[in-house]
Amino acid sequence: MDLDELRERLRVRGVATETWPERLELADELPRGSGGKVATAELRADLRRRMSLTRSQLHRGSPRHADSDRRP
Repeated sequence: MDLDELRERLRVRGVATETWPERLELADELPRGSGGKVATAELRADLRRRMSLTRSQLHRGSPRHADSDRRP
């Protein structure tokens, strides 16, 4: 599934566009703590790192990711 497919599913279900995601980040696996639960703090830190890399790449003139910062 890509971002456009996800947005189409949300549209069909009548979800308000203000709540639609601006981007979609895929991961091969989620970080887990010793108890097997998803390590949300680590997941958030990784997302912040990915987003800062994307922003710095944009400011250096790298090609913009097709799905980032795009609202329907």
